[in-house]
Amino acid sequence: MAGEVSAATGRFSLERLGLPGLALAAALLILALCLLVRRTRRPGEPPLIKGWLPYLGVVLNLRKDPLRFMKTLQKQHGDTFTVLLGGKYITFILDPFQYQLVIKNHKQLSFRVFSNKLLEKAFSISQLQKNHDMNDELHLCYQFLQGKSLDILLESMMQNLKQVFEPQLLKTTSWDTAQLYPFCSSVIFEITFTTIYGKVIVCDNNKFISELRDDFLKFDDKFAYLVSNIPIELLGNVKSIREKIIKCFSSEKLAKMQGWSEVFQSRQDVLEKYYVHEDLEIGESSIFEALRLSSYSTTIRFVEEDLTLSSETGDYCVRKGDLVAIFPPILHGDPEIFEAPEEFRYDRFIEDGKKKTTFFKRGKKLKCYLMPFGTGTSKCPGRFFALMEIKQLLVILLTYFDLEIIDDKPIGLNYSRLLFGIQYPDSDVLFRYKVKS
Repeated sequence: MAGEVSAATGRFSLERLGLPGLALAAALLILALCLLVRRTRRPGEPPLIKGWLPYLGVVLNLRKDPLRFMKTLQKQHGDTFTVLLGGKYITFILDPFQYQLVIKNHKQLSFRVFSNKLLEKAFSISQLQKNHDMNDELHLCYQFLQGKSLDILLESMMQNLKQVFEPQLLKTTSWDTAQLYPFCSSVIFEITFTTIYGKVIVCDNNKFISELRDDFLKFDDKFAYLVSNIPIELLGNVKSIREKIIKCFSSEKLAKMQGWSEVFQSRQDVLEKYYVHEDLEIGESSIFEALRLSSYSTTIRFVEEDLTLSSETGDYCVRKGDLVAIFPPILHGDPEIFEAPEEFRYDRFIEDGKKKTTFFKRGKKLKCYLMPFGTGTSKCPGRFFALMEIKQLLVILLTYFDLEIIDDKPIGLNYSRLLFGIQYPDSDVLFRYKVKS
């Protein structure tokens, strides 16, 4: 009753405010936001860039062109600085020789806290923050994405890939035309899903996969906003799409799928326990080069206590509750490390016919030179699977199909994902394909 009275009173008060009152309320809200971000730089802390927007900080500058904006800040403030982004202060460390400060400092710079908070915001999963034992056991499941288990996955993947292209191989050798990004994303999504989760046996599997893919892409388009502090209710139909995707992985739905992978089966076993109910060098180099140019996967850690980071260039103080980040595109686009970094060079990661792993900055060899999958203990556990998936798709396409690019135009990046994952192209490419004679 008290809640109803309070809500009714709130509605009555807003109605009585009128335009002047609403304007005053908005001004007070802006003032509150300004006070919220009224932070000053303490002695020993990196340069502080708050931007002119309360709460949002420099998010608009970052969204326009993250790499150019970061390079501008690097020129102005050096390799280490703190920025305000969506209500969070993030200290960026851009010198690759200082990455170890973030990678090795597990106790005070926590990936687990950051990732668990991200999971709660994006997928409404809060159990991992409360149950550390379950979290640890789920991480053990990642062993099934490597070694002999990976070989089994790849065999299954190849069979699924053949089934995807079988209808095309049975067609005549006439040309088909498609948009390159939807074509590749459709194939990758289907073979990934069927390899990991199996096939739906009680309904049209193709229809199920198609609808799930469409929902996933809509959800993914808003991911960067979802993991910020923007309420999900302000992001259109994202909440309903998320609920629809979650239902696709309910116990009832999963029971209707056949051909679970070992890694998925092991994860299900853990969850049920805690809930009551040969590389081609040129091909690999090309993949690495594409990832170098498009990956904006930022390594982020949550600062669990006030901390001083000691480096060759000086000591920096970071505050408890802030975030510390490594922004790899600065590394990937450094002309001292990669000659003509804006160019795509398919053989950039080959040297004397072998995989090239030695890159230098300031005359010193880099431990980290390519970071599309993160680094340290939080490195993406599915990276081997993802790379082999891309390689197998390329082998099938180049072996069985003639391919021609129709659109001869430059392609840029769409920066809507900000600091997360691979940046999509800002426009698509029309191509045509046919079965080889």
